[in-house]
Amino acid sequence: MPVVKAPIEQANHASVHPGRDGWRSPRDRWRNLGPSGDRARFNGGCVSSRVIYVGIAFIVAVACLVETFSLAHDIARRGGPYNFWLSLLLVATSGVMIIALLSLPRHGARIASKIASQPMKTTLLVLALALAFSTIHIAGMVLLRKLAYAAGGATYSFNWSIAEILYEMRKDLFSFMTIGITFWLAERAFGIAGLAGYPRGDAAAMTPEAVSPQAVTQFWLRDGRANIRVDVREILWVASAGNYVEYALAGGQRHLIRTTLQAEEERLSKVGIVRIHRTRLVNLKRIVAVVSRTTGDFELRLDNGEVIPGSRRHKTAVAGLGA
Repeated sequence: MPVVKAPIEQANHASVHPGRDGWRSPRDRWRNLGPSGDRARFNGGCVSSRVIYVGIAFIVAVACLVETFSLAHDIARRGGPYNFWLSLLLVATSGVMIIALLSLPRHGARIASKIASQPMKTTLLVLALALAFSTIHIAGMVLLRKLAYAAGGATYSFNWSIAEILYEMRKDLFSFMTIGITFWLAERAFGIAGLAGYPRGDAAAMTPEAVSPQAVTQFWLRDGRANIRVDVREILWVASAGNYVEYALAGGQRHLIRTTLQAEEERLSKVGIVRIHRTRLVNLKRIVAVVSRTTGDFELRLDNGEVIPGSRRHKTAVAGLGA
């Protein structure tokens, strides 16, 4: 598709918040990359799942350090010698295993997000992951302690009684749940794939030709008391409208949905409907022309003649058009 360089005229039909669409705001700085399984943008920076892993591992390490001082202090308070290094060994062996197993609570959080549709299966899978987390953690922790003690010429023994196992498992299940919730919140906040609903890929490459023909083509909208089935190929644009989101369809229909634009972006990005402004998404398949402005912003002409303004901060969403 050739990129039109000549100016184009505005369509006569007014869209939602026409004046507001032209405003620039600091909120324009925030942008998810839409269909990206590995990263999301925030204030020009790139937040990846690896960064979230490192952040949670750092939190675990800090918690272990605090627990080390607490353990050494408690031993001394009970009349024993204050031994920081022994306390550090006992706590660090547990912390190392928790960090090594971070993928299990993360996967558990992803599975748990489907509990509404498959409650029994989801509960059993999460419970199995939690038990696997605890089992591997205890076995690995004991092994590391035995190796450390052996290196120092000593012997470490662990009380494998049922009471001790249940005590350790109780702590592990709490850790599993806490870490899983932390992953869920962090990945949802930054739009990482799986928890936030983003498919994998690159927004810059999400051209109409790149959208899979196997992608979902229909879904339901709740407009007031009515449930309406919509063909995604008929969607022109989606815009914020106060506490609602407005869907504009090719046949002239308009539907107001009580939700957020970000939530709709999450479910529409995989079918080629992407954010081109902080207040609007547009269907890439309905674009027939792209015109750049001297300010760095751009305008899109749709196949129904309507012109949609776009922000320069979201220009990568249409970068592949006309290439």
